[in-house]
Amino acid sequence: MQATSFQDILIQIINTVADPIFVMDRQHRVLLANDACCQFNQRRREEVVGKNVRDLFPRDEADIMRANDEKVFLTGQENVNEEKVTDARGTVHTVIVKKNLCRGDAGELLVVGVLRDITEQKRTEAALQESEMQYHSLVQDLPCGVFRKDAAGRYIFANDHFLQRNGLTADEILGKTPHEYLATRLDVRTSESMRQQRTHLGIQGHDNHQEIMGTGKTIILDEVLTFPDGTTKYFQAVKSPVRDAAGRIIGTQGVQFDITERKQAEQAVARARDFLNKIINAVADPIFVKDRRHRYVLLNEAACQFSGHKAADMIGKTTHDLFPPELAKIICAHDEKFFEGRQDGTSELTLADGLGAIHHTITNMSRFQDEHGQELMVGVVRDITQREQAKTALRQSEDRYRALFNHTQSAVLLNASPDSEGRPGKFIEVNDVACRRLGYTREEMLQLTPLAIIAPEILPKMPPILAKLKSAGHVVWEGLDVAKDGRRIPVEIHSHMIELNGQPVVMSETRDLTDWKQSEEQLRKLSRAMEQSPVSIVITNPKGNIEYVNPKFINVTGYTLAEVAGKNPRFLKSSNPTVDQVKQYKQLWATILSGNEWHGEFQNRKKNGELFWESASISPITDPDGKITHFLAVKEDITSQKLLEAEFRQAQKMEAFGRLAAGVAHDFNNMLTAILCSTQIFEIGNPLDEYQLGALAEITEAANRAASLTRQLLMFSRRQAIQLKVLEVNDVTDGMSKMLRRLIGENISLKTRYGTGGTPVFADPNMLEQVLLNLSVNSRDAMPKGGELTICTEAVTITEATGRRKPGRFIRLSVSDTGSGISAQNLEHIFEPFFTTKEVGKGTGLGLATVFGIVEQHKGWIEVESEIGRGTTFHIFLPRHEATAETGFIQRSKPRERGGKEVILLVEDELSVRTLARNILTRHGYQVYEAGSGQAALDVWQQHGPQIDLLFTDMVMPGQMTGLELGQQLLKDKPGLKLVYTSGYTDEMLDEGSELLKSSYFLNKPYSPELLLRMLRTALD
Repeated sequence: MQATSFQDILIQIINTVADPIFVMDRQHRVLLANDACCQFNQRRREEVVGKNVRDLFPRDEADIMRANDEKVFLTGQENVNEEKVTDARGTVHTVIVKKNLCRGDAGELLVVGVLRDITEQKRTEAALQESEMQYHSLVQDLPCGVFRKDAAGRYIFANDHFLQRNGLTADEILGKTPHEYLATRLDVRTSESMRQQRTHLGIQGHDNHQEIMGTGKTIILDEVLTFPDGTTKYFQAVKSPVRDAAGRIIGTQGVQFDITERKQAEQAVARARDFLNKIINAVADPIFVKDRRHRYVLLNEAACQFSGHKAADMIGKTTHDLFPPELAKIICAHDEKFFEGRQDGTSELTLADGLGAIHHTITNMSRFQDEHGQELMVGVVRDITQREQAKTALRQSEDRYRALFNHTQSAVLLNASPDSEGRPGKFIEVNDVACRRLGYTREEMLQLTPLAIIAPEILPKMPPILAKLKSAGHVVWEGLDVAKDGRRIPVEIHSHMIELNGQPVVMSETRDLTDWKQSEEQLRKLSRAMEQSPVSIVITNPKGNIEYVNPKFINVTGYTLAEVAGKNPRFLKSSNPTVDQVKQYKQLWATILSGNEWHGEFQNRKKNGELFWESASISPITDPDGKITHFLAVKEDITSQKLLEAEFRQAQKMEAFGRLAAGVAHDFNNMLTAILCSTQIFEIGNPLDEYQLGALAEITEAANRAASLTRQLLMFSRRQAIQLKVLEVNDVTDGMSKMLRRLIGENISLKTRYGTGGTPVFADPNMLEQVLLNLSVNSRDAMPKGGELTICTEAVTITEATGRRKPGRFIRLSVSDTGSGISAQNLEHIFEPFFTTKEVGKGTGLGLATVFGIVEQHKGWIEVESEIGRGTTFHIFLPRHEATAETGFIQRSKPRERGGKEVILLVEDELSVRTLARNILTRHGYQVYEAGSGQAALDVWQQHGPQIDLLFTDMVMPGQMTGLELGQQLLKDKPGLKLVYTSGYTDEMLDEGSELLKSSYFLNKPYSPELLLRMLRTALD
């Protein structure tokens, strides 16, 4: 047998779907239509495919279809509409059409649509609405009174017949109890007897309501009502509970029938009773009347003769008194069921008459009530002894035939042979299997022909089948039967021409294919589920060799089924197994061979060599005897999850290093400020010899190196105050090129490639230069024998978030070298502070950590590509700046270094720094108030606030108040107050929305006296 391609299977599946499916191109031509679509349009496939919708449907319908197609083409979104569609025969259908956009093999845009015919549903909805209207009309037009009460016994509904019959209006009764509305009907003209009657009815109505609310039972009772004109009418009321959706009783309801004529008739019946007794006694068949207690209350003369007793001896006696115990028990049980409505009114018994002769009898019974409402049963006994003997002989013959006919498991149907026009005749016999399967009784089936149970779509196929049956006398074919309840049953039919009673008939034996069809459909669904699964599925034989992989496996690994078939999945292993991996594989096999499911993770290698992680669940597949026939592996690619976990751990580690570095830098900057200010003051205020000047220069140089190291720590920890502005990465790179060429040496060539279209970013230029410098130095050290350093810029757009990548527009700055490369072992540590592979004294281990901190502070990220012996490339991604106006600190022109007479509030928690700053300021003429914390500064402000012209405050201080908070609070008291901030580091500078970024006056620590005086003077001026 030739293998069926996946495309052929797909086409078969589409043609199997009951709903019409079609595909349209941009010119609104039909490219594909399944069988259901062609049947729906009443056209052959060649009449549909390739045609424009205007060729297939009326112009107004086609225009609507084209407009809906265009919406899908233009928006790419699913379109669902209810439309009117006319088929080729002119029949108008109401349909729901769902359309989606897809692409063809050549990438062209197509619309695929699925149609659901809801014509019958619409008709059903209209019929339901009509039914509800008829129900309301029925209640109003019923020739009896209908009413309903709420839980409190108040009338909440009464139909017109009830109101008219009782001489009431809706306003008189609705919202009232029987007592209340009857009270309004009584006046001085009402007779005492009528008053008593009405009062009795009110009490009875109330009691009936309470009883039904308490028991939930239905009450049937007669009522008599006398009207003012003296007319008396009799009514029978049926009262029942009203329940809500949860089954709770929420009120009562009743139907009131006028039985006046019946009552009058009963009186007439009583007058005729004697006459009827004479007629009953004249009947030859025994007749009796019994009550619910099985006592005989009436017997005719024939009944007395049959029993051998006088009527006086039987009246008042029970069945148990007159019949043997076992027979009496059977008769009483039947009578009880008959009284309760659970048994029909016919019973057959074998009885002995008064002389001992055995008779087969059939008794026809009916129930009635006497004038006292007592429920009675009347029975007429017919002797059928001779008839039963004949029926027994016939039944024995039929039983033998029917046992044989019904013994088969298949449905067997016999029908008269087709007439001259080829129409099959009625069924003349069917077995029990056929009746059960189709849901008809045997009597109903015998009124039908085969055409009544064959699905309409099969009928066109019948002529050739009947022709073959007629010519060959036998035919086997697949059909589709329709049961009484509408179920469609696929069947295999074996039809034979036979002779019965001298006449040709067709005997058909049908086998139900429903289970087989369902199994086939389940297999198709299972196949589609595995083919479309979002996770990899692998099926192996008991030895672990691959027999099947789904498309997701192929997509993930890059291997086709042909490449992996027969192989063990261990060929995907990333490397030689470690001891732990060997232990893991042993545990895996022990688990699945014991019949249990195993869960775990693997690191495997794709066909292209790329490593990836998988989370796998492997379980055995067993046959009905419990023997393992296959193993099933369900595997999910968790590489991205693993990368995110690793990056999260790295981020936590870097954050911890950053906090430590920031704390150290804060204390260093305070000490360095004191050192640098002291050295400059000492140098300016005292004459020194050459030796002393040299020593002082060494101190200053060491302090400056320490300050530089501190700045690197702050850059790494992202707590260095940044001064942002809009700049071109191309310009910064070009400006650094000359210095970098001198830095890397003559044995390394520097190449630059700049991206076109602009490379604007919002960044600190000094920090960006620091990034280029550190990466270039790192590359230089990786190429001791020379090589090539390449710096590239490019504008890129990221569409998906993967790993550290974020969607958006970015400028990528790439620094590549041809050096020694970085091993995979070291690659994950290169951004950690103080990590270095260089010799002692050749590096601090802060270069790449500083780069990492700067890039993070600018809301970007770094990607590294490296291979031992082939060099390294660092990719820096910075958000592209889209605004036109520059943002950043205002750059001030350099003021003269001079003092002043203004009053300054100096706030600094480090005593040595505060003392030096105070001395510098007072020496230059300023009046200074000082404080060591925010709270102390507020106390000074309370005393001298009006005099103070400028606040010079550290950002980080002990207590709950920062320098920024202190400045904002003092500005509320004195809006004209000048503010200058200082800090070795501050988290406030990291937030783009911080108020600190709006300030023009910020002084980084360590600072010199010159910088301090210049900043304060600039702020005051």
